[in-house]
Amino acid sequence: MKRATALGLILLCALPLFLRLWPIQHGMPRNYVFDTHVVKGALGMAQDKDLAPPAGRYSTYPNLLPYVLLPVYGAEYAWGRATGEWGGAEEFGMRLKERPERAHLPARVTLAALAALSALFVFLTARAAGLARGAWIAAYLTATALLHVHLSVQERPWAPMCTFFALSAWPAARYARSGRTRHLVLSGAAAGLAFATH
Repeated sequence: MKRATALGLILLCALPLFLRLWPIQHGMPRNYVFDTHVVKGALGMAQDKDLAPPAGRYSTYPNLLPYVLLPVYGAEYAWGRATGEWGGAEEFGMRLKERPERAHLPARVTLAALAALSALFVFLTARAAGLARGAWIAAYLTATALLHVHLSVQERPWAPMCTFFALSAWPAARYARSGRTRHLVLSGAAAGLAFATH
């Protein structure tokens, strides 16, 4: 891989991440979304210690993302226990009720990082489709698109869903050229992840 290409790929990962993390605390501590199903689902599963709750208990959406947040909240809880910030799960829950941004900010950061990968997957898709310079332009437009950036800094499923759709398009483009079943299966699996986010 050429040095310029390697630097371009690094920038392709760094730029969208920076654009999404820079405004990540907008409106904090009060401007969190009350109906955030992703956070509600993750905290509900953690509180009830139930990884397979009945459909509709926390959300009517088929949501993969609460499972993404569970390890994040687990790490936050473990860190608080280690530093003596709280003594157990009940106290941790009370702290989150007192300061909901402690649950919402880690969710925003996690989902923004996931959303930032869209630009990389768009680049890989465009390259697999045979574009050269056009792949860089498509990735730049994805990285800097105002609506995508805006949706990426919310603890909601839409921008991560776009990431999984972009991931799905990459092996689909490869399938169009190779005809290999493996690429088609990978595309379908990534599309399934996209549908599971919302």
